[in-house]
Parts: sequence; C-alpha cells; structure tokens
Amino acid sequence: MSFRIITLFFVGLWSAASYAQSQVEYIVHQKYSGELDANGWVRASSVLSKFSIEMPCNFVEYTSKSEKSEPGIHFLGCQRADDVRFAVIRGSDEQGVQRSNFDSFADDKRFQSFTFKGQPAYQYTTMAEGKCAKAMIVWSGRETLSLVAERISGTANCLGILVDGQKFVQSLEIEQQ
Repeated sequence: MSFRIITLFFVGLWSAASYAQSQVEYIVHQKYSGELDANGWVRASSVLSKFSIEMPCNFVEYTSKSEKSEPGIHFLGCQRADDVRFAVIRGSDEQGVQRSNFDSFADDKRFQSFTFKGQPAYQYTTMAEGKCAKAMIVWSGRETLSLVAERISGTANCLGILVDGQKFVQSLEIEQQ
C-alpha cells in the first residue's frame, strides 16, 4: 500500500480527498515477476500498457480502481531490500484531465522540461529534507507515465540511488500508439 501514497501525492493524478472517500479495488496483473540478470536488473514489460522499463528487483503490476478514479491508476514497480522504491504510474486521459495535470508541472520550478525519446517530459531530482529521489513524467499520446526512484526514509547512499534512478528512467521504452 505504500505505493498508493506515491501515486496520490507525487503524481497528482487525482485529488487525495476524492480518492480516499471511495471504495478501492486492486486488480493484480503480475506479482513478483521477472528474472534478474547478473547485475540484478530485469526488463519489466507492462501487460496493460505499451511500455517496458528496467528495474533492479522483481516487480508487481496492478490497477487500483474506484468510482472516483475510472479507468483506474495503473502501477508497475518494486522495492529493493535497502528500502529503495522504483515505480511507474500510468494515468490514462480518457476523461481529458491528464494533459492539464501534466502541463501544470511547467509552473513548478523544481521540474525541468525536456524531450524524452520524442515525447514531452519533466524531470526532478532531490537530495534534500531526508529524501532522495529521481523522477520523470512523460506525456505519451493520451496518457502520462510518471516514474520515480526514491528512498523516503533517509539519504544514505543517495548518490548510488540517483545513479540507479537515472538508469531506471532512461531505460523506459514506449511503444507508439
């Protein structure tokens, strides 16, 4: 359930208040999947969306749905033994709100805009206030893909986390729709 907090707070796909007031259903698509290579990484391919990404741990993929969040929040991620989390949260724009949410990052000076493999994107890195995180948000057609590699309980080995986070976000492959 800890990834739910990331989904609600960091990505800003839906307001936390409306999401919390509804009954949530979790649909698991993949659980602790993937075979790690010699370096401890695995290519995680989504069964629901047209993307794949490299992760340094076995991953889970699920959708959380409620009447307030149709068609649901799609999540693919993992957590390493050292308490570092890697996640991709996909938001579909079937109701036309994702693009405005994506565009709102332009007003946040912590995020830098750039083009990622031909798609508009924002990125953010922090090593402050007890947090260590590398994040990227990509607009891909009619959806957002929000990626985060983070440790929220301290900054031990932050540089190593940011290096792994950079590898993680740069490995994203999006199949054109």
